[in-house]
Amino acid sequence: MFYKLLFSILQGIDKNLLSYNMSHPKRGVAVIFNHEEFHLGTQMPRRRGTQHDVDNLKKQLTKLQFDVKVHQDLTVVQLWDALKNVSLQSHADSDCFVCVFLTHGDNDVIYAYDGVLKLQELIDRFRGEKCKSLVGKPKIFLIQACRGEDHEIGIDAMDGLDDVELMDVDVADAGPRPTVPAGADFLLAYSVAEGYYSHRDTAYGSWFIQALSFVMERYGTTMEFTDMLLLVNHIVSQRSVKACRDPAMIGKKQVPCFMSMLTKKLYFAKK
Repeated sequence: MFYKLLFSILQGIDKNLLSYNMSHPKRGVAVIFNHEEFHLGTQMPRRRGTQHDVDNLKKQLTKLQFDVKVHQDLTVVQLWDALKNVSLQSHADSDCFVCVFLTHGDNDVIYAYDGVLKLQELIDRFRGEKCKSLVGKPKIFLIQACRGEDHEIGIDAMDGLDDVELMDVDVADAGPRPTVPAGADFLLAYSVAEGYYSHRDTAYGSWFIQALSFVMERYGTTMEFTDMLLLVNHIVSQRSVKACRDPAMIGKKQVPCFMSMLTKKLYFAKK
């Protein structure tokens, strides 16, 4: 039975399993939750520079033909309700869904204006059993937030680093229809690995969103999305803190990470 399934998959790989269907009438909704100001009770500082991330992402996602919606400084209840409402909408005419969180965070939680939410509970709103119109479609979550208090450091590579040429880079998805796992087709891209601090430039925005916007600007309609994220990892990994009020931060580094449950290749080719 298992080998029959494998044979069926291999037979169809050139037809419809190589990449996701991106020929729906709409690209889809991209919702951005931006948090700059926080209630005093959270003891979270203002996130200066985050508007640069909003502007950059809105520009690039709009170019990729997403319907971009931005929410600013929502409370815990407001954020939960907004995301729940999006999950209850019909996405039948859409290729995919994107959700972005720009905020403070820690392991497994992100901050709203007045408190924290468990990230997994937010993501679970879009599982197959709860959001049927996105079953079999990519669900992308981009999380720009700290995931701990450790700071990444730089070390010398024994074999050196591979050189990658980048233009203008300043380095510093016949037979019975198969079922789909309810948790499939998710991609979670984090600005930093679990346990570590995420850097943000007050003048230009966060390192992660800067790099992602740069890559989307140049390769958004031609490069496979996980390949774009690998390129983002490389770009961010080459940076280090050059100037900071805290001298102990000088030289600190960062590397993003992503977890993919995608089952096909993902391209944002022009419609």
